[in-house]
Amino acid sequence: MIINYSHLEVKPGHEEEFLEACKLVLKGARANEGNINYNLVKVFGEENTYKAVGFWRDAEIYDAHLASDYVADYMKKSTEFLSAPIMKEVIRGENR
Repeated sequence: MIINYSHLEVKPGHEEEFLEACKLVLKGARANEGNINYNLVKVFGEENTYKAVGFWRDAEIYDAHLASDYVADYMKKSTEFLSAPIMKEVIRGENR
C-alpha cells in the first residue's frame, strides 16, 4: 500500500478556487479502482492550511494517479491559489 500525505498552503482569498480544483482531483482519484481512500481536510486553527491524505493499493496505481489528466490540470492551476510548493510525503505501508 502507498500512502500519500500532502501539506497545502492556500493564498489568502483563493480558498474557493482551491477547493473547486481539489474537488476534481478527489473525484478522479476516488474513481480509480486502486484508490483505497483519498481525503482533503482543513487544519484546525490554521486559516489557509490543508492536508490531503491518499491510500493506494500499490505504487503502480499511485504513479498512474500522478500521471493522470486531473492531476496535470490541478498542477497547472495550482500556482494561482497555492502560496507555497506542495510538501509531500509518500510512505510504503502494510494494511493489517
